[in-house]
Amino acid sequence: MFGPFQDTRFENVLTTISVWASEDALAAYRDSDLFSETWSITKDLFADHPEAASYAPLRTVEAD
Repeated sequence: MFGPFQDTRFENVLTTISVWASEDALAAYRDSDLFSETWSITKDLFADHPEAASYAPLRTVEAD
């Protein structure tokens, strides 16, 4: 996971980025006890409905 990142205009807006090996890995996490237990606590900390988005890389870059 990367972040959290804070919006430069709205300090109460935060973003995190998670990198998953596959859609199946993300789905397994969302179906896990860890997610269920963590989310049941975390969701009450949001002032508004959280937003989620998924992205696929256009290309990958190999590290030197």
